[in-house]
Parts: sequence; structure tokens; C-alpha cells
Amino acid sequence: MRQKNYVLVIEDDEKDEAMITECLKKEGWEFIVAKNGTDALRLAQENTPGLIILDLMLPGVNGFKLAQIFKADMALKETPIIVLSVLNTTDKSALIKRLGVEEQLAKPVDIQILAQTAGKYLGKGV
Repeated sequence: MRQKNYVLVIEDDEKDEAMITECLKKEGWEFIVAKNGTDALRLAQENTPGLIILDLMLPGVNGFKLAQIFKADMALKETPIIVLSVLNTTDKSALIKRLGVEEQLAKPVDIQILAQTAGKYLGKGV
């Protein structure tokens, strides 16, 4: 069972997923990908991640609800969350902050900024 040493990537767009996972590979970080909210919940509860990278617009359970669930879960509430989204309005940003999300990055995300932001929480990869 993996614990705290991997990134849970929650992204349903194949191009965005490929960009994110390539960035993580390059930095030496392990990851698991979930393409919807239901799988993300199961994976996070089975294997506590060290970081969650979360898209907001997902099929089924959306990213806002997932963030709320993660931050209410005793085993996951301390896990940092980086939200990646094209939704970049003041109202959405305020809601994301109220949910306890640590970071917000707008899509399309610069992979160097993603690596730097993830590195604040994960440290150097392998």
C-alpha cells in the first residue's frame, strides 16, 4: 500500500493528464491517475496521497465536491490540494480558498510552475 509518497492526479482530459504526468515523471514523483470523482475517492481512501492535483470540471462528482470531501476526511484533510482549472473567476477562487485548497493554477498550466508548486509539498523526487 502506498502512503504519502505519491501524487493523486484527478483529471479527465487526456491532453492535460499527459502534460501533468509527464511533469511528475520528469521530477521523479510517483502518481496514480483517476479520471472521475468516484475513482478519485476510492483511490484516495485506499492509498493516502502526499499531494492531490485536482481538476474542477469532472464527470460525476466534481472537483469542488471532491475538495470538500477530502478536507472533511480525517485521513486526507492534511493532504495538500493543487486545483487546476480553466475556471478563473473571483467567485470560484473564493470558494476554492474556503474549501481549504492550498493552491490554484489556471489551465493551461505552465509545467515549470506546476513542478515548482508540487515541489513545495513533495520535495525533490527520486
